[in-house]
Amino acid sequence: MIIDALHFAVRANLAGSTAIVAVALLRWPVRSFFGSQAAYTLWALPLVASLASFVPAPEVGMLAPLVLGSMSLPVDGSIGSGSRWPELVGDVWVLGALLYATLLSARQVWFAYALREGASSTIGGMRVVRTGRNDLGPAVIGRVIILPFDFEDRFSRAEQTAILAHEAHHLARGDVIANAVAALIQCLFWFNPLIHLAARWLRFDQEVACDAAVMAKRPGLRRPYAEALLKTQIVLAIPAVACAWRARGFPALRNRIRLLKQQAPSSPRRACAAALLAVLMSGSGYAAWASQPIRGQAVIHPDWSHRPNGSDLVRFYPRKALALELNGMAVMRCRVDQAGLLSTCTTVHEAPRDVGFGTAALRMSPLFQMKPLSRDGRPVAGGVVKIPVNFRLSPAGVD
Repeated sequence: MIIDALHFAVRANLAGSTAIVAVALLRWPVRSFFGSQAAYTLWALPLVASLASFVPAPEVGMLAPLVLGSMSLPVDGSIGSGSRWPELVGDVWVLGALLYATLLSARQVWFAYALREGASSTIGGMRVVRTGRNDLGPAVIGRVIILPFDFEDRFSRAEQTAILAHEAHHLARGDVIANAVAALIQCLFWFNPLIHLAARWLRFDQEVACDAAVMAKRPGLRRPYAEALLKTQIVLAIPAVACAWRARGFPALRNRIRLLKQQAPSSPRRACAAALLAVLMSGSGYAAWASQPIRGQAVIHPDWSHRPNGSDLVRFYPRKALALELNGMAVMRCRVDQAGLLSTCTTVHEAPRDVGFGTAALRMSPLFQMKPLSRDGRPVAGGVVKIPVNFRLSPAGVD
């Protein structure tokens, strides 16, 4: 269902965006105290939070189900289809995702086409493609290192060693896969500027983490490393599913060269970093999970102050079902807020499927309201109610 999909997508987007803000605040302090690898690992937080938001929480405080009797209306009546905003929002969301995916794919295809004249070889057991241009590479795409045709002429032997060590670390760590996941998330949440900022920050932290790994093993390459960075600023933009050696802009170049001087964290600091990251991962996942509607076994009998009537059914009866003269039913599950209104409703069952009865029931959910206290005298806030709604067409009119 469109509304269900939008509900889950919005929830994942909010959880991920909150985690992105947290990472943006933490990445520089974490890098300063625990090293660049720890700062790069922080970017798993938004993914963990988004995925955790889909895990259902256990239920408590279940409200007694409300069963709306069969609502009937004339077959030949003039009936509207209710609000079409969910479908319109869903269509725009999907269209934007497809357009953004097309843009990223076009860049990837263009880059692959630019490599058509490249010559394949191996260096130190790694597959290398030497391009026919001097503005493509160094980079990593898939399991291949891309080098410009003038690699040996432009870079000294020490600079070549630094570049190849850097790209080898990308391959060993599987950074192309991380970039592919980031590109997919950008497509899904194309409208969220935080997602695109996070993708840019992720790329920077990824490159800095590779720089730090190489410097930890080969500190003598610091100067040629910086000189190689200065020589690669003519490189064209690298597609999303790739790892680019060059720094993206002067501020990034300046920061990467400055961070080459940073000392590798000691073993105790690395242990503290691992503990901190474990706490942050579990905490972000738990926070996203705990925000889910809660469920349970205690039955509360609600006292309804307002419910939909036959005229409401006329407004929201599914257009497709009306055209086919179909009867049906839907069961929706909702959480109850402090005012007694329903929120975060989802369809748990509908019959027949794919006709629109579930969507119609969800559109009617704002018309339900119960008193803050149930007939048992217990508060309804935070409770969950399942509401079966029967839809019936009848020549006799509305019951």
